[in-house]
Amino acid sequence: ILRFSIPLGIPGIAAALREGGHEVEVFVANKFEKTFDEIETYAPDFVAFSVISGSHIGYYAIARSLKERLGVLTMWGGPHPTFFPEMIEFPWVDAVCRGEGEEAVVKFADAFDAAGGEIPLDVPNFWVKRDGEIHRMAVLARNRALDDLPYAARDLYYNKFPVLRKHGIKHFLAHRGCPYKCTYCFNESYNSIYREEAGATRVFNSRSPDSIVDEILDLREKVPVRMVAFVDDVFTLHRKWTMEFAEVYGRRCSIPF
Repeated sequence: ILRFSIPLGIPGIAAALREGGHEVEVFVANKFEKTFDEIETYAPDFVAFSVISGSHIGYYAIARSLKERLGVLTMWGGPHPTFFPEMIEFPWVDAVCRGEGEEAVVKFADAFDAAGGEIPLDVPNFWVKRDGEIHRMAVLARNRALDDLPYAARDLYYNKFPVLRKHGIKHFLAHRGCPYKCTYCFNESYNSIYREEAGATRVFNSRSPDSIVDEILDLREKVPVRMVAFVDDVFTLHRKWTMEFAEVYGRRCSIPF
């Protein structure tokens, strides 16, 4: 579902896969027949879905049709698969990635290629199904330093939807995670997965202010950026970081946000 904000998870995964030497493309499931034709022409090894709870039912229907028509393998990630990995039992699900996906999906793709197109069984973060048997792996510790991750592959969306390229507001993430335990929110349950399976107690990571500004300025060289929208849960959690960011942003960038 596309609005004027590109979902940053998908192009983040895509950028990591590109960095690892893999080919990627984005397909938007609106006119299904057209989408199926495009996927068939592209001939992917995997079709990957990023889904939240509620929308997953509609994507199940798409995946069933893809299985029937193309027999393509499907990979699932995002909030719903992270909390309900037992969806691997469905016949239209071949692999489920839990938690942060950039490093895990690249490891999976590398192993898939090395095995000649066979689903790998021992990649962290993944629950997979092969020959009717389900294999479950624990999650990795959270991603390497966020500054080291490649910039999101926004061009995948801009090339398909020029209106997103022209729109002056562009969205960015400065942090990941949240230490709070609000009962209406997923974060405490999410943190507990990493705590129990990876022994990870750190629940909040930040990019450096210079890294954020570098990405913004890099994007501004390619597309209009008249306003920046930060979509973090708790942007100003740490006062020291916030004051450093304010100085760096004002000196180097100064685009309204």
